Amino acid sequence: MRKMASYGGIVTMAASMIMSIAFPLLMGRIATSAAGWTALIAVIMAAATLIGLLCFFLCKEDPAVDASSKQEPIRLQEIFLLFRRNKYVWYYAIIMLSYNIITNLAVGSYYFKWIVGSMDAMGIMSIFSIVLLPLMTLFPAIMKKIGSMGKMIFAFCCIGVVGYVIAFFSGAFLPGVYTGYALGTFATLPLAYYGILFIMNICNYNEMIGLPRMDGSSGILANFASKLGASLGSWITGMLLMLAGYVSAEGVTEQPASALMMIRADFSLVPAILLVVIGLCALAFAKLEPRAAAFEAQKKQAEAQKNTNS
Repeated sequence: MRKMASYGGIVTMAASMIMSIAFPLLMGRIATSAAGWTALIAVIMAAATLIGLLCFFLCKEDPAVDASSKQEPIRLQEIFLLFRRNKYVWYYAIIMLSYNIITNLAVGSYYFKWIVGSMDAMGIMSIFSIVLLPLMTLFPAIMKKIGSMGKMIFAFCCIGVVGYVIAFFSGAFLPGVYTGYALGTFATLPLAYYGILFIMNICNYNEMIGLPRMDGSSGILANFASKLGASLGSWITGMLLMLAGYVSAEGVTEQPASALMMIRADFSLVPAILLVVIGLCALAFAKLEPRAAAFEAQKKQAEAQKNTNS
């Protein structure tokens, strides 16, 4: 499961990187007016619609299920019990809330326009993430060496915090910005592709404390937190820039020093703080992993013994 999540993440990340590189370049050349923005979005939406249609018609779903398996309905009361008795579902929700705030701050365009002075440099920044692709194949080995997924994420978050601090003090110095951003992105990679491992451990804990496994319901709180974080990201950026006196009028060529400093802080220090939150929650979650693994092994051993006796 760990290897599958890592290899699948490589394909997903490679495709997203293409878009990350292309969008700022197109934005700098096409989106120079209201009509340009409309044209740019139209091009992107047309491509996205085509990809969606191709997936719909070419990727067949297998509706076959194990008819012999008994699916017990989950009552609303049990979901509330899950929220009340399983603290690890809250740790995971906070992790996903913080992660989605980081990925949706949408401050990069402000940073490269007003701090760096080049939108093309924003697209080039994504190229530096290419080095992260082969590293993802090492995640299962790193996880095994460190001892758990939570401890690995905590270690990565420490690296990411250092990276964002480097980015903050780099200002317009592109090598520092690129290096810091790459380290910060590296820290969040497991969160993007290892969600299934969080859910599996949460489900095991549900069984350990006498609740139904609730494979589907265990992700409800984290999914809500993800959507909330995606909304809060851009809202936080907007509020911070407004409080710092950012001027958004057309034709503005300069920003006040307070706005420039806030842009730098939003680009680096805000993600660094959120990485600290993620790291602490991941470290707390790591306490569950050996217990869940032992429970899973015990359950499989009992099932094997039962099949042998029958």
